[in-house]
Parts: sequence; C-alpha cells; structure tokens
Amino acid sequence: DVDRVWLSGVVNPPARRRGIGRRLLDWQERRGGELHRTRHLGTPGELLVGVYDTAASQQALVESAGFTAARWFSDMERDLLTDLPRVPEVPSGLRLVPYHPAYDEGVRLAHREAFADHWGSTPPDPERWRHWYTGSQSFRPDVSLLVLDGDEVAAYLLTYFFATDARATGVREAWVGQLGTRGAWRRRGLASLLLVAAPHRYRDAGSQRACLDVDSENASGALGLYQRLGFVVDHRSVTWRKPVA
Repeated sequence: DVDRVWLSGVVNPPARRRGIGRRLLDWQERRGGELHRTRHLGTPGELLVGVYDTAASQQALVESAGFTAARWFSDMERDLLTDLPRVPEVPSGLRLVPYHPAYDEGVRLAHREAFADHWGSTPPDPERWRHWYTGSQSFRPDVSLLVLDGDEVAAYLLTYFFATDARATGVREAWVGQLGTRGAWRRRGLASLLLVAAPHRYRDAGSQRACLDVDSENASGALGLYQRLGFVVDHRSVTWRKPVA
C-alpha cells in the first residue's frame, strides 16, 4: 500500500558539527524521491529514518528536516545465565520440533500470513526469503523452532547469531529474528511456548543472552508478552517518516 524508502547514515564523531549530516540527509532525500518515482510512481511513498533515543543530534536533524515520529521500537534482552522458566506442555495434537529445510516454504508462507497486517511488513518472495531469512549466513537452524500440526506450520521462531558482534563484545547473543503464529492457531500459547523453549536451547548452545527487537505499537501486545517472559528493554528507537511525492 505504501512504497517505503529507508535512509540510514552516520557521521564519524570527530567530523561532526560541520554540516555533513545535513548534506547527507539532503542527498538521501533527493535520491529516495528519485527511486520512488522510478519504481513505484502512482503509489504513495514515504522516506523513513530509524533513530535510537540516545542519538539526540540525529533526532534533531531529522525533525528539522520535516520528518515526524511514526513508530516506536524496543531492543530487548534476556540473561540466559539466570534461572529459566520451565517449558510448558505442547498443546494436544501439536508438535514442537527443530527447524528443518523440508518445512522452509511452509515457514515462509506462515510468516506471510502471520505478518500480513503488521506495519511496514513486506511479504517476502522466495528470493528475498533465501537471501535475508533462512538463507542468511547468520541464520541458526539448530536453535530455531517450529510448532507443527501434522505437516502444517502453525507457529515458528527463527534465530540468528552475529559472530562479529560476539567478537566485539565478548558476549554470545542469540537473536530472535522472526516469531509468528498463524491465525487459526492463535490464542493457544504457542508464542509463549516458543519464547520459553528457545532460550533453553540458546544456553545449551553456548549463548549468554537472548535478544529481540519489537514494535512497541504492535497491536498483538508483543511487548507485554516479552516482558512477562523475562525480557527487559535495552534500547529504544523511533522511526521517523516524511511523505515523498
């Protein structure tokens, strides 16, 4: 329904306060407009910039350029070295199993369905799915989980590990990249089941922390679910939006 063009940039601290950020943003706005008109003329378009709440100068920059705050997100984490809750029973008739490539297309279609109404979500086609999701070099199939009803994917949790971050921080973090439940299987506690079961596997695989990013405006109430399961907010960010003709 909307062509969203994401802008991203940083200025090295010693080079700040010289107008470089403003020049970069001005260029990105022009280029973003060109891309929109070339690829999706006739469809409403908007430029988006994600800004962490600690980056006051970047927030001031995008606000002065006419962007308005549109969506709020939270990076959350859970310490895996503390006691973890007991994994609940799997609902009758369903199975909790590790991810397997045989179910990959089913997971992709389940993700399309689960996030069909989610703000900013674009249904991934097979090529994008292979490149950014289960085909990513950071994807960890061994600690990703599925809930199956027969051979149908009812719910899923896909996990990622970023080796560069681990080398830089000395902390192994398992990232919950995608978590969803298909409509026919909702309200049966499957998201909670996956979010309790996955950290046990993360810890057994050597991770010290579980992390995720959540849309704080998500109508499903996901932020509250994560908090009840022991996740705490580490950072917050705001997505700023500006219409483009």
